[in-house]
Amino acid sequence: MNNPPFFKKINDNMNQEKKIKFFEEVSSELLCSDDVVYASEEEEFFYKDTDESVPYGEPIGIDVPVYDFDFIKYDIDENDNSRDANKFSYNANQEYEALLNDWIEPKEIKLVLFKNVYWSPKYEEE
Repeated sequence: MNNPPFFKKINDNMNQEKKIKFFEEVSSELLCSDDVVYASEEEEFFYKDTDESVPYGEPIGIDVPVYDFDFIKYDIDENDNSRDANKFSYNANQEYEALLNDWIEPKEIKLVLFKNVYWSPKYEEE
């Protein structure tokens, strides 16, 4: 038996609320207003729905720092899970603290465009 349409709407709203809560938690701890990127005078960012260039000064996306945490990955020792789990938990806490206090540098910064914007640079041929 199929659920009535209003059940789907309630479920979609609940998922949306969870997404918003997650985004609020992450963005409030890791992002600041300086991370917002704006269109320059060059016409290289466009709106997906109209293909019009994004006007100078309009927001186009967010700079997201990418960190390298490969060094904290540990293999779980099947004979002694407690110590490995404790090591992982300790290192995860150290990672979180380092992020919050800006103790580590990102390995790169990725520009994540808003969903209604795309990039199409116009290179001049010489």
